Amino acid sequence: MRDRRDTNRILRSSAIYNRVVFIPSITFLIMFLSTFFFSSLTLEPTINKSEATGSEVLVFMPPGISISVPNVSNIGNLGFDTFAYTDTPVTVSTNNPTGYMLLMNMVTDETCLRYISLQDDPCSDVPANRKILSTYPSVPVASFVTNTWGSSLSPFTTYNPLPPKSGTPTTAKNTSTAVESEITTVRFGAKGGMSISIGAYTNTVEFTALVNPRPSPSITSIAPISGTPGTVITFTGTNLDLIYHIYLSGIICSNLNTISTTTATCEVTDDGQPAGLRTVTGISIWGDSFVAPNFMYVPAEEFAFTIDTRMTDTLDTDPSHFDGTATTFAIPLSGAINSGVNNYNWIINCGGSQADATVSGTASTTGLPCSYPVPGEYQITIKPNGAAASGWLNAFGFNTTSTGANVQSNKNMLKSIDTPFTQLSRTANYTNRFAAMFYYTKNLTSIPANLFSAIDTSATTAADGMFANTFSYAAYNSTTATIPAGLFDSIKTSSATSFANMFTSTFNSYAYNSITATIPAGLLGNLNFTSSASGTSTFTSMFSNTFNSFAYMNTSPSTDLGNIWGSTTFYNKLNAASVGGTSGVFYRTFYNMRSLTGEAIPFVTNTVFMASPTSATNAFTGTQVTDYASLSANWQ
Repeated sequence: MRDRRDTNRILRSSAIYNRVVFIPSITFLIMFLSTFFFSSLTLEPTINKSEATGSEVLVFMPPGISISVPNVSNIGNLGFDTFAYTDTPVTVSTNNPTGYMLLMNMVTDETCLRYISLQDDPCSDVPANRKILSTYPSVPVASFVTNTWGSSLSPFTTYNPLPPKSGTPTTAKNTSTAVESEITTVRFGAKGGMSISIGAYTNTVEFTALVNPRPSPSITSIAPISGTPGTVITFTGTNLDLIYHIYLSGIICSNLNTISTTTATCEVTDDGQPAGLRTVTGISIWGDSFVAPNFMYVPAEEFAFTIDTRMTDTLDTDPSHFDGTATTFAIPLSGAINSGVNNYNWIINCGGSQADATVSGTASTTGLPCSYPVPGEYQITIKPNGAAASGWLNAFGFNTTSTGANVQSNKNMLKSIDTPFTQLSRTANYTNRFAAMFYYTKNLTSIPANLFSAIDTSATTAADGMFANTFSYAAYNSTTATIPAGLFDSIKTSSATSFANMFTSTFNSYAYNSITATIPAGLLGNLNFTSSASGTSTFTSMFSNTFNSFAYMNTSPSTDLGNIWGSTTFYNKLNAASVGGTSGVFYRTFYNMRSLTGEAIPFVTNTVFMASPTSATNAFTGTQVTDYASLSANWQ
């Protein structure tokens, strides 16, 4: 027995052979030459990190299987033109809860019984009077042809040939439960004749016992897709009653609760590590492993970012880039989510060994001041004061004005975004959810790849303005910034009915001075539209200026237009909607994006917006699309 616990693959006992011997004059012998094969059960410990105080030792009993047959089966005297048979018991035991399969076939591709001295020769080379051929399929005893042989299974009404080694084995039995010493009787029969020589005829039959696959948990979705320690994750799938443990990057998800075969829950454990994606894996009660969609772990509901009060409005390669002398920074409070007034109730820490401070109020352009003894780099953290409610961070963010905390010198101090947004931080299904948050933060070094990974928009109906101006002119002074792959992978719009301004100026002049910045393939691949997406302003300015002057200093043709929306052509998705309100939908979308290449006509000629004179003006002006000259005036 070989342990296949980790793969659920079948176990095979391949040393059991049946030698068939025929003496046509008086005796037909079936000799079974066998090595009894019993599998031993092996315990393999798996040691995993415990939930609290120690190490849990997991010992899984792998499925075992054994097979045995008698050494010799003998058919006695056989007269000419007479049919005879012998019954051969095959005994199988297995502890596999889903049973086993017993197969039989010839040990080679030779299926005839050969004269004993010719047993190593191919059947095709053996003279006709020195071999017994396989019978035809489904032959009853009464119709058995002289000088043929075959096998039969209960109720033994017909006989069949044994398949060659390269063929599909005959299934002698297939069970669905564990068994102990279960016997399957295989009957071998033959009919002799006077046309073959006197002597012994032989060949070898192979029996194989296989454990049947065991059902394994399969997880198709998790909810929520992000959370802090204590968050209860709900898993949906099949065979979830067979889960033994679920892990988040190797740490046990505690308090596992199997609600049904299709639903289970567990509670996120504090792993003491920074925020980030956690791989979700598990093991079944059989010890089989399985995987699930990733989970965005956040140590706590908080938002952290780093500032440097010394940064000036210069390129990051300029010697004077860190020559500033400011000792104050204002946390911006211009969050425009839902175009309304947003309140805050936070615990903030300005960094630099300062104590926490509790602040509350209403969003305004003034901001919250942080003061420092000397110019330098500081990390600022914002947490909800008390239990986190939906939208607790709605008030945070810059806007498009230049007053209060939105003055350019204050925006220049933002260096990095250090934690991802959580689903609770910005109210779901509100318009302008992330609009202008980092507008004109010209010294932002880059966008973290996991910034939106914890945001689930699958149920969002209002996508209006969601990312309008979010990174417009951000990272402008960086010579290395780019857009990370997968940034919007969690942004799904299949439930949305309105998209006006969704990506208006999102990356307008972003990474303007970067000579390496590109748009990663599939950046907008999860956008989708339904027939309910209709109305007088549904798509108005949706992609207006989205990539206008993006990475302007990168003149290498490095971003292919055809890759931006992923493998499923964007216009095919868009055309599935009941389109309405298309004014300016592609207005200057790629204007002066000098690294854009590829063909524009396949996109243009298939989109429903082609004929609208106001929908796509200057969409490809200043790009390197190879067919620019062939575009209609609407798109140039």
